[in-house]
Amino acid sequence: MNDQQLTRTALLWQLLSVVIVTLPHIPHLPYWITLVVILCIVWRLMVYLGRWSLPPKWLKTCLVLAAGVGVLASYKEGGGISVTVALLVVGFGLKVIELYHRRDSLIVLYVAYLVASTIFLFSQSVGTAIYVILAIIIVTSALMSTNLSRETGFIYPLKRSVLMLIPAFPLMVVLFMGMPRLGPLWEVGLDKSAAKTGLADTMIPGDITRLTRSAEVAFRVRFDGEAPDQTKLYWRSIVLSDFDGRGWLKDEEKVPKLPRNRDIKDNRAFHYEVILESNQRNYIPVLDYLSAWPSELNAYADMTLASKTKIVNREQYKISSRLDRGFGLDKTADDFAKELHIPLGNNEAKRLASSWWQESATPQAFIDKMKQYYHQNFNYSLTPPSVR
Repeated sequence: MNDQQLTRTALLWQLLSVVIVTLPHIPHLPYWITLVVILCIVWRLMVYLGRWSLPPKWLKTCLVLAAGVGVLASYKEGGGISVTVALLVVGFGLKVIELYHRRDSLIVLYVAYLVASTIFLFSQSVGTAIYVILAIIIVTSALMSTNLSRETGFIYPLKRSVLMLIPAFPLMVVLFMGMPRLGPLWEVGLDKSAAKTGLADTMIPGDITRLTRSAEVAFRVRFDGEAPDQTKLYWRSIVLSDFDGRGWLKDEEKVPKLPRNRDIKDNRAFHYEVILESNQRNYIPVLDYLSAWPSELNAYADMTLASKTKIVNREQYKISSRLDRGFGLDKTADDFAKELHIPLGNNEAKRLASSWWQESATPQAFIDKMKQYYHQNFNYSLTPPSVR
């Protein structure tokens, strides 16, 4: 029975399923993957109309190899779970041109359920949940049409699948409300603090390179409307204001909190949603300068934003920032004394700074010398030398 040829109705439902589960992935995938999926759907439609024939085996092999190389080339800097999703979607699309027998149809539909579930990796909004439910109904209708041995009307499989799924909705609601929130099965029992990387309360030159090498997504941002210029995307997570001569540390004194600003409708502010991955920390990256934030978060005078508890799951926050001004940045004499304090050690750096000051007629001239030295003697590297 698995070698039975698909009916025309079943084939149309198959192609509709592919389109429905692929659409939400278009913004997250390289554009050429979308073109490959469209090409495969068009090819199968032309076969359906009797104008083209199914591709030979050697051509399908070349397409698979080219797609694999293309994904690796598109994510050569690393892409985490996005690489896996890209491979899944492009393979899913290529399988469409093989749709002929019931066996091929079942493979495509089972993968379609998986592709639909990966939509939640990029969005967990209510609208996304409704869309995925509709996609599951469409895929189930395609599965229903595949198991019908005779030609039927196009709507008939949809009616049958809806009637079959309706009794499952009450159970879905009960499981959603009553089941504990467990992590993915491949993470259960793992030490998440050891498996995840994140910013620490201290930074010794060289430590941060281990984080920049990570291909894992730290956070995503969606702007309501136009996004700021690329040069303005300065994200503030932690302020390390103390220097002990070797490393930078977070201020040991408690930073005062900012009063909550409810001016959400500020037309001069940028409004955006931060989707933050688990990092085992309280810090939340924000644009300078904070204008409004959720009530469950705390904002501080150093313009940082923090959760009251450690972030152990993916979280979403709606935040507003003003790039043209900051508030709560008044410095006291104690603040300046602390940040201008020169710790013991670093004698070579002190001698160099002293010679610059003696050679400079004004403070601005001293600053210009420092900038010139910085641009001529430093460069970015993932493998910096150890601190002596």
